[in-house]
Amino acid sequence: MIKNVIFDLGVVLLEVNYKNTIEAFSSLGLERPEEAFSKQKQDEFFRRYERGQMSESEFLNGLSARIGGAEKKKLKDAWCAMLGELPQEKYDFIRELKLKSRYRLFILSNTNYTHQVWFEKKIHEQYKWKDFSDCFEFIGYSHQINQRKPEEAAFKYLLEKFDLHPEETLFIDDTLEHVESARKLGILAIHYRDGDNLSEVAKLEGK
Repeated sequence: MIKNVIFDLGVVLLEVNYKNTIEAFSSLGLERPEEAFSKQKQDEFFRRYERGQMSESEFLNGLSARIGGAEKKKLKDAWCAMLGELPQEKYDFIRELKLKSRYRLFILSNTNYTHQVWFEKKIHEQYKWKDFSDCFEFIGYSHQINQRKPEEAAFKYLLEKFDLHPEETLFIDDTLEHVESARKLGILAIHYRDGDNLSEVAKLEGK
């Protein structure tokens, strides 16, 4: 029986359009931005930032150096261009799941500090951040736990810290590689596709 539900954040909950950031980086002069950062791949520079292995200042300085000294403000805007809103129906679903169910809810997200600040502010403007975050027992950002999906250590961090049994845990993510990694640990993992109805994907009856 499922007792715990772990949600990815980007795409599964929060709207994300990687093309916006790729185009913004390209306009600033980054060569082949789709090879440096996309949903499918990130080079080691971006992965290090997501693991919390560099500060925001170090990240922006490094990015600026790669793009011929671009202004930090423009770089932050370009980096956050991919991030959209939290749709009302998803917010309502999470709130209802928290208020009317027995499940322990978590988020596990490959997220860096710059994006965290941006989307927490955005969600706060939409619904109040505390009303959203209080739905979850823990929100695990990769830059804070120093692990990122699909590394098994990222999943083990949650399982061990909160004494979660894999066979009682449902994980929902839009990246198949992450889903497959979770399944290797015995977690019931579902591949969410952009545009899917989250309440249907996460239907818990019978699981």
